[in-house]
Amino acid sequence: MQRVFIAPDLPRAQLVVDRLAQMGLASRILNEFAGALGGEIPVQFACPEVWVEQDGDVVAARQVIEAMEAVVPSDAVRACPSCGEESPYEFETCWKCEAEFE
Repeated sequence: MQRVFIAPDLPRAQLVVDRLAQMGLASRILNEFAGALGGEIPVQFACPEVWVEQDGDVVAARQVIEAMEAVVPSDAVRACPSCGEESPYEFETCWKCEAEFE
């Protein structure tokens, strides 16, 4: 196993694990509950960490995470290829017809 991401919070770590799973990359969260020790241990040891289970998946996992972390303006939208409705850029499916974005 190798660490590929240190998350600022548990929800962000879970989003990364879920996205990696969608891409067929097995991973898990370590230090899941260490945030409760805030002030008791150094911050860098209290953050949730995402680790891939197979060492051969490190490069692919980091590419997925890098794409997730790419800066996109908060007001960015994109048109649905199916119905033409605009959805926030970070949505993976259309909010109206549920068609997947590519």
